[in-house]
Order: sequence, then C-alpha cells, then structure tokens
Amino acid sequence: MFLSAVLLGLCICFIILQLRPRRPKDFPPGPPVLPIVGNILQLNLKNPLEDLEKVRKMLQ
Repeated sequence: MFLSAVLLGLCICFIILQLRPRRPKDFPPGPPVLPIVGNILQLNLKNPLEDLEKVRKMLQ
C-alpha cells in the first residue's frame, strides 16, 4: 500500500513538472502542448495532412 502511494506521488510530480512551461522569457507565446500527445489534438480531424503540409511549407 505504501509503495503504491509513493509511486502515485512520483507520477503526479512528474506530470506537474512536464506541464510547466520551459520557454525562455523572451520567447513568443505558442499553443499549449500536452505531455504525451503534443499538439496532435489541434490538427484538423478530417484532413490532418493539409495541416502538416502547411507546417512543412513554413519550415522550408
């Protein structure tokens, strides 16, 4: 029981640390990012390739 509580506490601490923003102070704001899924929830569900194509063109 004690080991379960310690593991739960460590998991909660890890999640809290992952949710903290890690950007420099002068960095422009961006969309919020989730720890595991990233920004995948912000893609168009009907045509995600269109959004990825826009990102590819911006990076070229």
